[in-house]
Amino acid sequence: MASETFVQPAIPRFDGHYDHWSMLMENFLRSKEYWPVVVSEVVEPVEGESVSNYFSRAMAIINKMRIHGKKLEEVTIIEKILRSMTLKFNYVVCSIKESRDTDELSIEELQSSLLIHEKEMNRQGNEEQALQVSNKFSSLNLASRGSGEGK
Repeated sequence: MASETFVQPAIPRFDGHYDHWSMLMENFLRSKEYWPVVVSEVVEPVEGESVSNYFSRAMAIINKMRIHGKKLEEVTIIEKILRSMTLKFNYVVCSIKESRDTDELSIEELQSSLLIHEKEMNRQGNEEQALQVSNKFSSLNLASRGSGEGK
């Protein structure tokens, strides 16, 4: 019976040839199942994704990064979140940056602020849809009233 010995792979050292080293490093990180953490450092929201889902996804990745030894300050996380918000939040991001000091802002305060704005945007969107529907019915009623009379 042959005894199997497991040899721990050595961490690739940079030897001046970046392309070769980066390929070795990627393979090493994939073998340790750390590659998803490296690739997904900047989390971008999916268009239409709710703020709650985005924050839970982002915080899961941030927690994995912290578990693996990455030191992330809260202000860095806040700035990355603000930079990665979708276009419909541009005015909210500008408002937050102008009205508050991001060094003093907590992640929870940022999330609360974005949730409030999202709720307001959804409410306004529903009101606009209701107005569009009521306008369609009004124009249909006017068109049907005038079709047979007075001609």
